[in-house]
Amino acid sequence: MSCECVIRGVIVMQKITYLLGAGASANAIPTVAELPKRLAEFSDNWQNEIRRLEKEQNENVNTENHKDFEILFESVKWLQNEIVHHYSVDTFAKKLLIRGDLPSLKKLKTVLSVFLLFEQARIMPDPRYDVFFSAILNIDWFTPGPILPDNIKIITWNYDLQIEKCYYDFCSGNNVIDKVIDKVINDISFNQKFIIRLNGTAGSEFASSVINKAMQAAFSPLTLEGMGALLDYYFQVIKPNSPGSGIRFAFESELNNLMKNVVNKAIKLVKDTTQLIIIGYSFPFYNKSFDRKILKAMEPTLKKIFIQDMHNAVGIKQLISRMVQSQEISIIETED
Repeated sequence: MSCECVIRGVIVMQKITYLLGAGASANAIPTVAELPKRLAEFSDNWQNEIRRLEKEQNENVNTENHKDFEILFESVKWLQNEIVHHYSVDTFAKKLLIRGDLPSLKKLKTVLSVFLLFEQARIMPDPRYDVFFSAILNIDWFTPGPILPDNIKIITWNYDLQIEKCYYDFCSGNNVIDKVIDKVINDISFNQKFIIRLNGTAGSEFASSVINKAMQAAFSPLTLEGMGALLDYYFQVIKPNSPGSGIRFAFESELNNLMKNVVNKAIKLVKDTTQLIIIGYSFPFYNKSFDRKILKAMEPTLKKIFIQDMHNAVGIKQLISRMVQSQEISIIETED
């Protein structure tokens, strides 16, 4: 897709915004329908990795850690049992918020964060992110590492690290892993001129030392040390006085000024958007008010909306048609 258009003989750079939902990471991260099954497999996958790594590294895990494993496994099993009886993990989270059960809501976020970090350590990132960065990144021989374009922005409802993990591969010519992770955090995780994470990020809003260890575990080939770091992360974040995992939900905005600020930043970021590309996002009802605000901010300059969805592109087009008023915006659905 071209980033330029010609107006009266003058080349004008298109401003392109990507709006991402769970389907954008579906080749690596389980969707709503798949999540209960993958959570049910967590303890077996964890123990299989421990046995494999013990053999490869020729060392054994401290037996005391096995007690901690069981505590983590029970927490994952709790989440799996609960979301089986709910439409999604988001609806269960909202029920906990309405009940005022904030300790359980924190537990949900912590378990989900550890699960996502572990899964991303085991599985290659969704290859579509690799294609995306290959297409948009620039290079400058006087500046080390890739350069992000100014005309492309991302709004994502996902709290996985797929974007970070894929970008990491473009930065990892430097073997000093901490410096590479610092670049990923600065360029992607906290770069609100390029990306706004409406639901936060699993693992990224805790103390920096824990962030680095968790990201090392998620980005690098798994090691016993990395799995120990994930376990430590769980027990630190679950504490009542800890800042939390970094995941947040849109419906928390009534109690959480951070969420309101994030949405306001998203609205500011997407102004002047000329093309919107929606990938794997179904516009669920609990995000509806925020999605309306974001689309409204784009509408004065928006010319085209592209919907990429393998299952319900036509239905999503109908939803968007009811949210935008301009008749001059072309809405194009595709399964690609």
